[in-house]
Amino acid sequence: KPVDVAAGAKGVVVGADLVAIARARAARARAESNQTQLVEQIMTASKRKGESLEAKGASGGVTSVRQAPEMPLLILDLPNICMRHGQHKRFSCAGIQLCIEHFRKRGFKKMVAFVPEHLLDYENAGKHAHLLRLGFETADAAKTKLPDNISLLLSLKEEGYVVSTPPQDYDDSYCISYAHKHNGVVVTNDKYRDCKIHGVTWDWLRSHLMTFTFVDDEFMPNPDFKFPS
Repeated sequence: KPVDVAAGAKGVVVGADLVAIARARAARARAESNQTQLVEQIMTASKRKGESLEAKGASGGVTSVRQAPEMPLLILDLPNICMRHGQHKRFSCAGIQLCIEHFRKRGFKKMVAFVPEHLLDYENAGKHAHLLRLGFETADAAKTKLPDNISLLLSLKEEGYVVSTPPQDYDDSYCISYAHKHNGVVVTNDKYRDCKIHGVTWDWLRSHLMTFTFVDDEFMPNPDFKFPS
């Protein structure tokens, strides 16, 4: 049994106080231990959750940002696409916009459409239109080759989608060369049978051409096309 010291003595702790202090220290130690265990449980659960997400990503359940596949480069044959949308009767510029929107909604970010420079020239188009009104229909002034909305093409050029080629050059050569250099896919219905670009084989070209069609204003790429690995 603890012996009480005379009450009131300054700086002296009685036996009952010693017991209370010991109990308080024990309770504080238990609380700190419980808090440490709780933190460890939270960290373990968080780690397991991260591992679970990575496992799902690998199995196809969830794809993490780091594991997301990079979408291939698309080279758009602008004149071919616009003429197809216009049913080969007119150069319908809405066709290229519909094509770009289709792929953009599906996650494609790298797209470039080549077009001869003179097709972006208002003055040039005006001269050709004037020749047509006078009854002169040269190869360059054919109505089907005149874009019906040059301002739209220029707007897409400002956005970085449309690239003009020198008027004296063959724009198809730019499409194929750029695709071959960057392992891209050319969206076109042109078979490029007259292609004579160094290093480009017919087998490579055939596997990198994506054909398409339009159902009214709905762009439809070839559903059987498979992107080359």
